[in-house]
Amino acid sequence: MLTREEIQAANYRDTFEMLQALRPQWLRKRGTQSIMNEQGNEIKVYVNNMQLGGLDELRNVAPSDIERAEFLSAAATQRWGTGHTSGAILLVTRSGR
Repeated sequence: MLTREEIQAANYRDTFEMLQALRPQWLRKRGTQSIMNEQGNEIKVYVNNMQLGGLDELRNVAPSDIERAEFLSAAATQRWGTGHTSGAILLVTRSGR
């Protein structure tokens, strides 16, 4: 998990850049790779439990809006259903607490 204090400790343009610096392993695909199942193998991004999209969407989220960030692997499937073989990144915004 990334806390508000860690997020505020440095100045990043966007959340993708922040995760590249602080938690690069969160951005790597996991699970079984298959040409036939490439779509289901994408890491999904959620903001306040609502699906935002894929990793590219992190470029549209300002780190200053984030209260905490978490990576969920197997727990993503338990929480949001199938299609999360690579996991999910959950962002909780300051207004979404």
